[in-house]
Amino acid sequence: MGIVAVIVLLAAPVVPELELQIGYAHGTDLQLDGGALALGGRLGIDLFDHFTVSARIGGAAGNDVPMSGNPSTEAAFSGWQALGEVRAHTAGEVQLHAAAAAGVAQLNSWKPAIGETQALTGDPAFAYQFSAGVRVVPESWRTIALSLEATLAHWDGLRPTTDPGTFQQLPAPVTTFSVLAGLVFRIR
Repeated sequence: MGIVAVIVLLAAPVVPELELQIGYAHGTDLQLDGGALALGGRLGIDLFDHFTVSARIGGAAGNDVPMSGNPSTEAAFSGWQALGEVRAHTAGEVQLHAAAAAGVAQLNSWKPAIGETQALTGDPAFAYQFSAGVRVVPESWRTIALSLEATLAHWDGLRPTTDPGTFQQLPAPVTTFSVLAGLVFRIR
């Protein structure tokens, strides 16, 4: 059975693709959590025109609030992700997709918009992400597609601050969402 699976995979129609994404990411508490410019890239191979296996990187380029003796009420959110992703999608010119990704990520700065609390920083730690979206792949464009995607990401690895404020947040895992638009280059 193993040799048959290898032959099937080798005979599979494979389409390499590169996707560049830009959008907005935010913590799940819309009033207190910070938002950030989200940038991403995905490099993968499309198998059988329904499954994609990819390596994905992303960054949240928001505020980095420095630790100080005088905590501010400014929110902070910045970090990066490096994930492996498995995606299932429909075929055709308009494709719906759902994906799951896991890997490593780090929050460089995380703080809700409350005074009396210091920003937390993190170490690289296990992270995962779920996403769903749509992409338009017109046959006349042949090698280019446009995408729109929503993600839900889980970040871990925050450290306690050395100088806690009166209402210091705990270094608990963080969940964020993002909306990303992308440009996909497909090699056919």
